[in-house]
Amino acid sequence: MLLLIATCAVYIWIGFYFSKKVKTASDFLIAGRNLPLPILAATIAATSFGGGCLVGGVQWGAERGLWVGMYSTIGAALACFVNAFFAGKLRSLSCDITPADYIETRYGHSIFLRAYQCLVTPISILAIMGSQLISFGSVSTAFGIPYDIAVIVGVIVIIIYTYASGMWGVAVSAFIQLAICVVFLPIVAYISLKLVGDNPLLMLQSMVKEPFFPGNKSLSDFMYTVLPLVLGSIFSYESFLRYQCADNAKNAVKSSVIAGFILLFLAFPIGIIGAIGGSLFPNISSVQVLPQMISTTLPPLVSVLFLAAILAAIMSTADSLMTSMSAIISRDVYNKLLHPNIEFNDLKNTLKYSQIASALTAIIGAIIALKFDSLLELLFWPAPLCTGVIFAPFVIGLSWKGATKKGAICAVIVSAILAFLNMIGLLTVFDRILVPIIGGSVTIFIVSKFSKKD
Repeated sequence: MLLLIATCAVYIWIGFYFSKKVKTASDFLIAGRNLPLPILAATIAATSFGGGCLVGGVQWGAERGLWVGMYSTIGAALACFVNAFFAGKLRSLSCDITPADYIETRYGHSIFLRAYQCLVTPISILAIMGSQLISFGSVSTAFGIPYDIAVIVGVIVIIIYTYASGMWGVAVSAFIQLAICVVFLPIVAYISLKLVGDNPLLMLQSMVKEPFFPGNKSLSDFMYTVLPLVLGSIFSYESFLRYQCADNAKNAVKSSVIAGFILLFLAFPIGIIGAIGGSLFPNISSVQVLPQMISTTLPPLVSVLFLAAILAAIMSTADSLMTSMSAIISRDVYNKLLHPNIEFNDLKNTLKYSQIASALTAIIGAIIALKFDSLLELLFWPAPLCTGVIFAPFVIGLSWKGATKKGAICAVIVSAILAFLNMIGLLTVFDRILVPIIGGSVTIFIVSKFSKKD
């Protein structure tokens, strides 16, 4: 309990301390394009490393062993490595702040393309925000804190430091949150290995010798986990905003690579903890393995360290989502759609709207977590309309000079139709994300070939 209180106090102090660096909306969203390399790398890694990687990884490890428990975090690491190929080019576009800005820079002004992103992306953000806060409340109960109180307190803390200092507070907090995971998770993994044998190294060697794809479904599970992470992160608001926080293009690339290696390092203790938990509790549900280890198996101090790492991972994702929503509301809607002829930082109240949007995101996420958790499935349902649809105009446009505005618009329309047909069950061929990606990619190539550049 004391550790949790102390950690929250540090985050609040960070918010107030770095608030003096926030003078404009650009400072709030992209930290004045001046984040130091270590902090930038940490916030990129922390953004991907949420409750899904840690809690979900332990569950999969308990079910099917070390390597399967690492799949999600490996996917996040691969996403960082892939992003490194694009980060430098995207950072060099110094007038851009959001992914929708890049689309406009690449194809020219299009209300349709920007408005589409503004409509579908917030749904995904709220879904993930709600799920992160549900995880936060559930894990906090192990500290003896009631679920409702944990969610409310957690949201208040995140709102304070994000509202006050924007990306500066988010990035510096992420550095601390990631450091907690980097230090504590290997300790927990080592203690876990000692629970099942006197020779932890020998036990680890035995686990490593297991096949990377241990079952018939393992390859498909790996691809199902990794593909959305890799394909979606290239143009996600969370990633794009962080590229723009770098002081130059080279550091944007370096930070993505460093973040990838940090995540690969974290993947091992997650897989180990999950695999050991599965061997210790073979007769219970994998969902119950984590709380069972915390409450009955690990030494009290180690349990506290483990809980601190889990909460840090969850908070690092939640605050990133808040800045993403801020960018959509203040930059994409208020500035580019409603006042396109005025410079972002010259437009009245952009900073205020950025702050309000971040706070409202957390509040709505808390309401979902407290009262309407059944809405989560509904909110995640339209995910293909985001990742699957935006891929072609963004990634194809980034890598192929022949892509045109008409091609991009047609690609969005076609892939959105394919995504919707998949969502309602009329088109069920293979993966629901890949279907619109392939359809959109084919469309942008064909239409661009037969249309002139604007």
